[in-house]
Amino acid sequence: MKELSYLALASIIGTCAYADTVRAVADGDWESESTWENGSTPSSASNPVVVIESNIEVNLTSGATINGFGNWGDNSILNVSMEESRLTSWINSNYNFSGNAQINITDGAQFVYANNNAQNQVFALLGGSNSASFNVTNSTLSEGLGWGASAGFLIGGENTNIKVNLVNSVWNSYDLSTSTQYNAAKSLISIQATGSGSASLSMINSQRKALDNASSVNISIENNTSASNSLLIAGNSLLETCHLTIGGNGGSGKAVLQFGAYNGNGTFHAAQGGSLEMISDWSTLKINEGAVIKILADESNLLSPQANLQENAFIRLANGNNNSDYGPQGRVLYLNGEFVFDMKEVDASSLEKGETYLISLIYANHWDDEINFDNVSFDVINNENSYFGDFKILFTENTLALSFAYVPEPKTFAAMFGALAAAFAFYRRRNVSPFFAKRQNFAPKKITSACFYRASRRVLSGWSLQVPCPCASSPQKFSSRFPSFCRAFLPCLRQSKTFPLGLCAFPRQNQAPSQLDGRVFCLP
Repeated sequence: MKELSYLALASIIGTCAYADTVRAVADGDWESESTWENGSTPSSASNPVVVIESNIEVNLTSGATINGFGNWGDNSILNVSMEESRLTSWINSNYNFSGNAQINITDGAQFVYANNNAQNQVFALLGGSNSASFNVTNSTLSEGLGWGASAGFLIGGENTNIKVNLVNSVWNSYDLSTSTQYNAAKSLISIQATGSGSASLSMINSQRKALDNASSVNISIENNTSASNSLLIAGNSLLETCHLTIGGNGGSGKAVLQFGAYNGNGTFHAAQGGSLEMISDWSTLKINEGAVIKILADESNLLSPQANLQENAFIRLANGNNNSDYGPQGRVLYLNGEFVFDMKEVDASSLEKGETYLISLIYANHWDDEINFDNVSFDVINNENSYFGDFKILFTENTLALSFAYVPEPKTFAAMFGALAAAFAFYRRRNVSPFFAKRQNFAPKKITSACFYRASRRVLSGWSLQVPCPCASSPQKFSSRFPSFCRAFLPCLRQSKTFPLGLCAFPRQNQAPSQLDGRVFCLP
């Protein structure tokens, strides 16, 4: 079934009628009659659809089977806890959570979204106007399947906000006939809020493994309209899939794949290499327009030049059939969008000054011949207490990686180098401002380090730089072909309080010169 059909299918499913709707109208236990309207508990109904009204909290500590959820009220909460607890919900409706509604699966409990039909059905968590959440902690989330069945997991609706969080948990498949658990076989995870909504799936120290390399386990992160959709992988997590598509839906929103994340308590968890494994011989990776790949790194992600980049890549397409009638399989098809490296969590105390380090991004047996690395922009958020510079993007041994040097300096110089690093990232963007093109040919002039510092502060607050070769008689365009820029610049700065450097600030893309209020300048 095509990915675009899932929303339509979910909409059709949502129109089904149900015989028994049970409403929780008071705080209490699932099996307590006082919790439910007219004393009608879910277990007493033949075909129960559960609705929890606003500001009501219900606790389930045993097994239960329901026919789906209705529209929940604001601040409604369902807690499923204890190891023997299993809540099975047949996939028969969309799940609309208003306000800050929550489902919490904790303490070894299991939540099963089940489909016993041969056709595919979709468990759709649409969310509400505020941030609703579906939380699985130290527990199990399962797609319950009958013979020949498959199940989709859709996160997000139109103008709704929903977060799905897995912490120290397992996401697997569950055989409804034998009550046994196994790795995922046939499913689609689609993160696709639309309108002005947002949807996210976060996995921290959690596992979702595929059954084998013939499985059909697909993931889609969409950038519909202006919505924000994201998949976050952190800690000792492993997400196995066969096909991954990020962005490419034509909207102005962002489709974000992030490695490394903060949990609800603000504790940072770095991701590990191989967090996202694409295991099928036919796997495909599509990073389209609107995609953002964000790396929140710490020192554990920094590799030496001698390290195995293939094994430590965050995304790995390790399989592939090179003899297929359709050409090489298991490959990267599209590479667009933006890569962002956030270095704020790196503890540099164990790093060696001047040494080169790498962050391994994507390894694939095969890369499509049409891929153009210039279609990708790279931005770096530096560590305020130390400086990483001399950034280069490497493609070696079928692996895409970031290379950089650790150069700790006083804060003033660090800020200046940070501006230069930003210049490298901005220069790699595909389109150059027409106004910038007019200002390329300027004569180098002497400027003071203080003046340069003021300029760099302005750049860091939203400007970009065009920097010529330092200590040169004529300006040269700064590009990735001049990797020794920072090393050449530092001695020049140390020799004198003034130095020959032409510096020209220009607007970012889509910012007309008329909007700059005369602030476009070439220094001095």
